[in-house]
Amino acid sequence: MFHSLLIKSLVLCFFIVTPVGEEKFHELTDIEAPVQQAHSFHELVHAADIIAYGSFGEVTRREDTTQLVEGRRIIHYIQPFYGQTYIKGGAFEFVDVLTTGVEPSPPLADPLNKRFPGAVAEGEYVVFLKKIPGRPLYYLIGGWQGLYPVYEDEIIVLEEGGFQELGGLTVEQLKKKVELLEK
Repeated sequence: MFHSLLIKSLVLCFFIVTPVGEEKFHELTDIEAPVQQAHSFHELVHAADIIAYGSFGEVTRREDTTQLVEGRRIIHYIQPFYGQTYIKGGAFEFVDVLTTGVEPSPPLADPLNKRFPGAVAEGEYVVFLKKIPGRPLYYLIGGWQGLYPVYEDEIIVLEEGGFQELGGLTVEQLKKKVELLEK
């Protein structure tokens, strides 16, 4: 009886002391989001767990890693992506997206920016996301390849990557294009 009460008390203390949600992002430093480049739009669509139109919120977590590349520290960022239109994958209020950057920031023309784009500016985007196994996190497929700003209802293709065939499409046109590929 005493041992049972002691164990129940210890379990209760564990739940009281452990902050809710804290384990969600425990040890970000050991995560390496793959830099998976798609060779075609078809490949990008098939690699994605989620394709959605929505907006990024502010960075909710930033964590320095112990990893260096060309003398710059690799930094992980987590931002919520709030879905509005769902093209592939189920509907969601938001998902947390891991992006990776380096500090100090390299000059704009430096190829490191393509590999480590950093946090995403707030705004409206179409994203191609892949789930990180064993984590409640997603990453942008191919870095810039998985990110398409939407301006005045049209998809913009970034110079840093992306597929030109998406430029100028509306979200609805993209949705139809994806549906054709998925058949």
